[in-house]
Amino acid sequence: MSEPASERRQWITGAALWVAALAILGACTDRERPTFQEPSDRVGPHSQIIGPTVDTVVTAGPLVSMVGMTVDGDGVDSVYFQVAGSSELFPPFVGSQDTVTFSIPVRTGGLTGQKLTFLVFGVDHLGNRGDTAYRVIDVR
Repeated sequence: MSEPASERRQWITGAALWVAALAILGACTDRERPTFQEPSDRVGPHSQIIGPTVDTVVTAGPLVSMVGMTVDGDGVDSVYFQVAGSSELFPPFVGSQDTVTFSIPVRTGGLTGQKLTFLVFGVDHLGNRGDTAYRVIDVR
């Protein structure tokens, strides 16, 4: 009678191995595969002011629109703006693509005789800070 018990154990062991093998194969097709993005260039975003194209002289009073873009192949996380020579503050702009365009109005009212420096730089999704672009605005 020990022979049928031995056969039964072999059958159960074989069935268990088949179930385990099917479970492993099924798991391989269901799970997501890891993806690796291309290595970063470890360089932060490039910021560029395209308007005005050069340092400029303006009459006090009107707004001066600073227009430009920040670009990075790793994706732009945020863009920061500052106006040196003014108390004006701008919150950072949160990006979600590889190119962020901007148009920032800078106040010149009450600033006759001042030189304002508009600064902009970006940080990419990997934390790399980019170069700072700037434009000088001479208020008369």
